[in-house]
Amino acid sequence: MREQPNLISKIDHLVYVVQDLHQGIEDIESLTGVRPAIAGRHQGQGTWNALMSFGPNIYFEVIAPDPEQDNVSDPSWKHTIEKMPKNRLVRWCAKGGDLQERVQTAQKLGLDLGEIKSGSREKNDGAILSWSLTDFNTFLADGMIPFFINWGSSDHPSYSLPGGCSLIHLEGVHPEAKKMQAYLDAFQLPMKVFPGNEKRLMARLKTPKGEVVLM
Repeated sequence: MREQPNLISKIDHLVYVVQDLHQGIEDIESLTGVRPAIAGRHQGQGTWNALMSFGPNIYFEVIAPDPEQDNVSDPSWKHTIEKMPKNRLVRWCAKGGDLQERVQTAQKLGLDLGEIKSGSREKNDGAILSWSLTDFNTFLADGMIPFFINWGSSDHPSYSLPGGCSLIHLEGVHPEAKKMQAYLDAFQLPMKVFPGNEKRLMARLKTPKGEVVLM
């Protein structure tokens, strides 16, 4: 399977949902040979995560409901995750650049990326990481359409994360593949979507344990 440098350069990170973060970390380490590092809590969203680098300016996020956050707004990403039946690759995030332009492109397509929001979390060293992004709680086209992020003046997280893996390939499967492909083309995102009864993303990784597939 060919590598996708044009697409991979546009990807900020992949999002892999688990119900228990500690178990998810163990599972990913067993599969890839690299252990994601616990990164921090998303206060008010009810989630926490662990991350590992896929190389410069791209990373992999394992995200789970945070058992220490009970009182979160509804709808929230925590409640969305809790309804998912199993651990899986659910969505991806693209480098945003001009986020307002992304929102306008979506509107022309009849899509709603939601409001542009600011986010932050405290890193393990006490430093604050901040960003702007289109609404993370807006889940478009079954995960085929990414949300978009701009890190502003913050260092990209990938440079301080455990490394050793890289992303080779990302693709989607969807019953309305042509429509999904048209959306992605409008955003100039060269991810391929193939027709099928399922609605899923598939990522192929190069790891210390050889090539592995995540879905």
